[in-house]
Amino acid sequence: MKKGVLLVGILGVSCAVQEKVEKKEMEEKGLSEVKKVYSYGYEYLKNRMFKEAIEKFEKVIKDSTDFVEAYINLGRAYNRIKDYKKEESTYLKLAKVNPIKGHYALGRFYAERGEYNKSIKEYREVLKLDSSYVDAWYGLGYTKSLANEIDSAAIFYQQGLKLDPSNKGLRYSLSKAYVELGKDSLALVHLTSLIKEYPQDIDLRRLNGRALFNLKQYEEAKKEFEFVKEKIPKDINARIKIAECWVKLKNYTRAITEFKDALKIDSMNIILYCHLINLYLDLNRVNEGFAIVRKARLVGKNNPVLDYLEGSLFLKRGDNFLQEKKFDPAITNYKKALKKYQEVTKKGSGSLSTDAKKAIKTVEIKIKKTKEKKWWSKD
Repeated sequence: MKKGVLLVGILGVSCAVQEKVEKKEMEEKGLSEVKKVYSYGYEYLKNRMFKEAIEKFEKVIKDSTDFVEAYINLGRAYNRIKDYKKEESTYLKLAKVNPIKGHYALGRFYAERGEYNKSIKEYREVLKLDSSYVDAWYGLGYTKSLANEIDSAAIFYQQGLKLDPSNKGLRYSLSKAYVELGKDSLALVHLTSLIKEYPQDIDLRRLNGRALFNLKQYEEAKKEFEFVKEKIPKDINARIKIAECWVKLKNYTRAITEFKDALKIDSMNIILYCHLINLYLDLNRVNEGFAIVRKARLVGKNNPVLDYLEGSLFLKRGDNFLQEKKFDPAITNYKKALKKYQEVTKKGSGSLSTDAKKAIKTVEIKIKKTKEKKWWSKD
């Protein structure tokens, strides 16, 4: 009798264990299927097949409600098709499943949408749950930088670095904030060590160049921008900075060559033309400046910046004639300058229009004084 009871007991335990094993196997099989569907969704997302990706991610979430990455990538897919309401809704659902990941995703979402206060609120929710969550400190800094509150951004980046001193993104972002705040020496402290670790990083070298340029270390800055140019030959901004370094080093021939080489790459870039015209103005090479204006007009016929620069060229030419005591040509050029500046005030607004109004007053005084000098010269 006792043996029978014992046997039944053993069989009962054996069945219970078997049921648990079978249940675990079924769960693992189910999880494996979910992961397979997720991987299909991820591939669709990478290949810009967003509707198909959405379908797969939604199936994953339906079968496994705590699959965090599925929520995040579903939100990204909605973002790509510009369905921002559904993107937001996805992250709100995630916040219920995984508050830290959900609030963090919402912080990024609101920052990208320009809703900075909402973004900051979400990141702070993350930090209430986990004050050591480094990405939230980075997110706060990034959002503050987008809101042009660079001082606050730097503070948040510093807070993040206390938790993760080797974090490359935080070190770079703090360096960038320092450059924007005019604290270039502090930026160089971080950038020097970063570049030792990541010597081929183009963004680091470019930012290092900016800091060195601001500190008037033009030769060293030029080397950094030349590194960028070597890696990305069509990088117009790097070529502009190299030219500006040459100007500061008083090698104007090299500066002009750099601007002209850049124009060969991008002949439609109005900014390049403006840089070159400004340089010719500074060098008092007026005729060459006018030649560039004519070429630039093919790109931006009614551009108010070109009007302003052309006015400045006429003003410079007028001054040159005045020095030679050629009063009539001086007055003629001053009047042409006046007309150009007046056109700027009609077309433009903001600081350019303000500068044009100041220039108008200057030119009017020059015309008056030149006429007086012409009258007195008759005697």
